[in-house]
Amino acid sequence: MKLFRTSSLLVFLSLGLSAADFHPISSISSSTSGSDLYLVNNLIQGPGSGFEATEPHNSIGGGSTSTWVTNAPNGGGDYFANGVADPVLIIDLGADRGLSEISTWGYANSNTNGGREFSLRFATSTEGTGGFGNSITYSPSFQAAFSATTRDSNSFSQNVTARYVELIFTDNWRNGQGGTPGGDRVGLGEIAFEYTVPPTDPLLKVDNSFNLDLDGSIQTFNLEVSNLGATQNLTLSKLSFGGPNSSSFLVLSLPGNIIPSSSGVIQFSFNPTGITGAVNASLDFETNDATQPSPSVALSGFIHDPRISAPSFFDLGNFEIGAGPETDSVTINNLGGGQ
Repeated sequence: MKLFRTSSLLVFLSLGLSAADFHPISSISSSTSGSDLYLVNNLIQGPGSGFEATEPHNSIGGGSTSTWVTNAPNGGGDYFANGVADPVLIIDLGADRGLSEISTWGYANSNTNGGREFSLRFATSTEGTGGFGNSITYSPSFQAAFSATTRDSNSFSQNVTARYVELIFTDNWRNGQGGTPGGDRVGLGEIAFEYTVPPTDPLLKVDNSFNLDLDGSIQTFNLEVSNLGATQNLTLSKLSFGGPNSSSFLVLSLPGNIIPSSSGVIQFSFNPTGITGAVNASLDFETNDATQPSPSVALSGFIHDPRISAPSFFDLGNFEIGAGPETDSVTINNLGGGQ
């Protein structure tokens, strides 16, 4: 019986020690550092210090040694009134990291000074802190949870590879928790980024169908292809067309290596000579995405050729009584490309 109890205890402890992995954070700065009430470095104490190292990763401690909060520029009034600049945090992860979420912990449960609405921008090691939004245009916005105890994780809609993260608070919880006082400052308990490996890397994103808006002339089209992976470049090769009207299409250009969290364009042309009515084909190619090695994009459209164009209204003007017959003309055009 004693051995059974010991084994059960070990199983229990093993289950209880499950935990998420988080990226190390090298440093953090705030645009309000010269007047902050609590230091911004309190936000990056990390697992085991700022928050529990095991699930559910609740916060550890609070107050001046565990949280960050600004001063109160408007006295007891709303922090964001009277043109006060939004507080900005800049986080340095030390190297380019694959990011898919941001975790925050609230400032305090006793007041509404906690940051609420915030947006993010990113920059790579090469770009530095002066390059936010340059190569990485993705800029999500989130609402941070109020609780100063529990972890709030907000997932990104795309993977990002960046070293620097800019976080801008645009509102706090003032008037957002019933009669709870506060809102004259902006604060937070902790910031972290969970380390997650995408299921596939590189990861192709492309629409499985493409509608051709055809006007009967020779046209050029752009098909966007994205790499949602975190570390590996996406490559395309062996592009060809299939289907009933494949001979009317021609590849003009294709992207080179598509870096993680970026997109490229396949450009192709369509020549409608001898075709009228429905157009159907497929764009086929190969990739180094192990889950989508041979994608096919359905191409479809409709050609009206010949295609008449005539005014829907014609003004005959004014005629004097007894003026006799009058003549005028109406222009009718053929907008088709070949018939």
